[in-house]
Amino acid sequence: MTDVTCDEFVNQLMDFLDDELTESVRIAIQAHLTICAHCGGLMATYCATITITRSLPRCSGPLPASFEEKLRAILAALPNE
Repeated sequence: MTDVTCDEFVNQLMDFLDDELTESVRIAIQAHLTICAHCGGLMATYCATITITRSLPRCSGPLPASFEEKLRAILAALPNE
């Protein structure tokens, strides 16, 4: 793999962070990150989100039914991609 586009980076971000890519793809993504401030910022934001989320306390039981209902309604209202 040679040049990576921003779309390709976004599509492979999770695999990149999970170290599940071939060496050539990983190198191509690292090269892209050195020249693309947008994708570098996206990765920094994503990594910060992971760090913050992992520091949150764990739920000790199931979510309240009202919360689940609200969440399902919000998800159902999102446009399908």
